[in-house]
Amino acid sequence: MKKKNIASIILLVVLISVFVSVFFFTYAYKVEGDIEQEQINYIISDLTNDIKSLFPSEIVKEIKLQMSKVTLPDMTEEDHKTDTNNKSLYIKSIIIFSIILIIGIGIFYYYSKVNDIDMYQIIKKNLIILLFVALTEFIFLLTIPKNYKVVDPNFVKKIFIESLESFLSRH
Repeated sequence: MKKKNIASIILLVVLISVFVSVFFFTYAYKVEGDIEQEQINYIISDLTNDIKSLFPSEIVKEIKLQMSKVTLPDMTEEDHKTDTNNKSLYIKSIIIFSIILIIGIGIFYYYSKVNDIDMYQIIKKNLIILLFVALTEFIFLLTIPKNYKVVDPNFVKKIFIESLESFLSRH
């Protein structure tokens, strides 16, 4: 393998590794959260629409009455733990990828200098490759996961009905 190719591989691995982590923490996690919320809403909406067909109107009215009395649990502590954990993970990721960036660029620089390789040509080529990787990641995230349904609502209904039947048979 040519020394120029080795230098290019070193730089490209560093650039893509850092890009993917930065892309995740700055954009992808928000899109994934929106996708998750959208899919949960889709499943719940689909399931609750079928409740009307499962129960007579008197039972639906009783369910509404009982639901109005339900007190949701206070999740403040759990939310705080999740936020703290995510912030810690974010900081650890920044540290790890900063180290990878510094060491990787250092290795690339040293290797290029020792082997008298034109670094600027390699940097330019790898930045163009990185641009295509970034566009691919962005387009993929906006098309495939956004439109892919992870959970089948009919499967959720089946599990719900089986759980309800099991609960009702015990009481």
